[in-house]
Amino acid sequence: LYSQHSPVFHADKVTTPLLLIHGDSDTNVPVGESLTMYTALKLLNKDVELIEYKGADHQIFARDKRFNWWNTMLAYFDKKLKDEPHWWDSMYENK
Repeated sequence: LYSQHSPVFHADKVTTPLLLIHGDSDTNVPVGESLTMYTALKLLNKDVELIEYKGADHQIFARDKRFNWWNTMLAYFDKKLKDEPHWWDSMYENK
């Protein structure tokens, strides 16, 4: 039942770019879930990014991290939907 419903067992069906955002102190969903999915997608040569927020729980409440989270999503959309990667590259060029 688990493997039928777990996204990682269906990673081969992912056809669009995927941005995974996760707090490493998440008490609802262990960060390992995102790490496993990221690894599976990378092994399948899928277009995926993983951004991990140190000290963040399931909700990102810290003001600085919240603004960075919003900017990350908007920069990712610019990169993937508008073909304008400049903002993303300025935030994550060393990733």
